[in-house]
Amino acid sequence: SSSPPPRRRSPPDGLRYLTGYDNHHETESVPGTLPLGRNNPRLVPGRLYAEQLSGTAFTRQPRCENRRTWMYRIRPSVSGTSSGFVPCDGDGDGRGGGTG
Repeated sequence: SSSPPPRRRSPPDGLRYLTGYDNHHETESVPGTLPLGRNNPRLVPGRLYAEQLSGTAFTRQPRCENRRTWMYRIRPSVSGTSSGFVPCDGDGDGRGGGTG
């Protein structure tokens, strides 16, 4: 049998603090959507998609110097939805649709 997931404790003074360890912090837009006790669970709460964004171009040594962000998104970033970019028309004005 597996043990229950850890519970979040409220501070006795009623204030809200950022949780985390060694300058690694977490925030959430919808309370209860961050997984407790791990950063990449098989099933993410709220039917979200887990994605990791790397902030360093190459793996650094020691590994603690690597910068990364775990994001839990409504849709995966590779879902193919429109990004809102306008194709370049070649005239350099950045508006698209010109005579080029």
